[in-house]
Amino acid sequence: MTFCPRRIDPSAEAGHRRAFAKRGIRITVERISGMSPATVSFFAEVTALVQNYTPDGAAASRTGYGAGAPGGISQGDRTIIVMATDLAERRFPLPLAKNDRITLVTTGERLNVVKVDPDKRAMAGAIELTAAGVP
Repeated sequence: MTFCPRRIDPSAEAGHRRAFAKRGIRITVERISGMSPATVSFFAEVTALVQNYTPDGAAASRTGYGAGAPGGISQGDRTIIVMATDLAERRFPLPLAKNDRITLVTTGERLNVVKVDPDKRAMAGAIELTAAGVP
């Protein structure tokens, strides 16, 4: 599937770009496709916003909900926001998909994409995803 840009709001995109300039970090997005010996690898290094999930100590706790329950957050889950045009410019095949890999360049930490939400920030030209790894 090829990248088909949606209608992007320039002010929303500019706001995301300012946030990336202020607190973005470099990440490498990786996808390995195919079966051995004919595997194909795609890599792209881009700037992204990475947010760690932290437990809210003030919230009332509930019991009986596992990490797999709706709304469950596993330790090490992160929200990552990337610009679709940044990936497309580096010829990374879009859309992002479950099991793509993310490497945080600053720490070398490797994460696995567990969920992709291309619609949540589409008006800014951004893709929000959830990636998991052990901190």
